This record gives sequence, C-alpha cells and structure tokens, in this order.
Amino acid sequence: MLSASDLAAMRDAQDAALPDTCTIRRKTLVSDGMGGYTETWSDLATGVKCRIATSRYRPEEAAIAEKFAGRTLWMLTLPAGTDVTNEDRVVLSGTTYEVVGVLSAGSWETSRRVLAVEVS
Repeated sequence: MLSASDLAAMRDAQDAALPDTCTIRRKTLVSDGMGGYTETWSDLATGVKCRIATSRYRPEEAAIAEKFAGRTLWMLTLPAGTDVTNEDRVVLSGTTYEVVGVLSAGSWETSRRVLAVEVS
C-alpha cells in the first residue's frame, strides 16, 4: 500500500515530466436576450501543466478511436485531479483539442490522462 507521502512523491515526479502548459475551456450557455442561448467557451483553468502525444490505442481507447476514424487521437497528460470532462476543450500552443475521453486512473492517480481530437 502506498503512503500519502509516496503518492505525493510519485505525483511530483509526474508533474516534472509535463513540459508544456495549456488552457482548459468549458462550454457555457449565455442568454441571447430572446429566450434562447448562445454557446460560448470560457477559460476554466489557465497555465495547466501538460504533455501531448499521439495515442497508442490501448484496449480501453479502441472504442473511442473507432468513432474518430481518419482523425488523429491525442493523449493529453495533466496533473492528477485536474478538473476536465468529456465536454471540455484544451488549448495548447494555439491548437484547440476537444476532449473525447477521460481515462480512469483509480485511487492512486499520479496524472490525469485524456483522449482528444483536434478541433477543425
């Protein structure tokens, strides 16, 4: 069993391997003044440490990858506990990615990993 200090050390090591920063954006609905709403994207968190790589299609990713055939599936690694959902977008180096899957890490999460596709 891992102690709290062991887990904290593992998270620190993971965080040290996150060379970039990104912005997490969440969709919000704003009244259009006529009884309807307009979708807008608001910054939820800025300066979030991250790393991006192409996904290697592990078994738990295969079902998601099939939905996006012909598009590159990216793996974003973020600090453990980062607030990110399947409804969010991530902006990294001027490119916007749509989150299409947040991978479960269990009790001893050392990083948060999400699958994303580039917004066209």
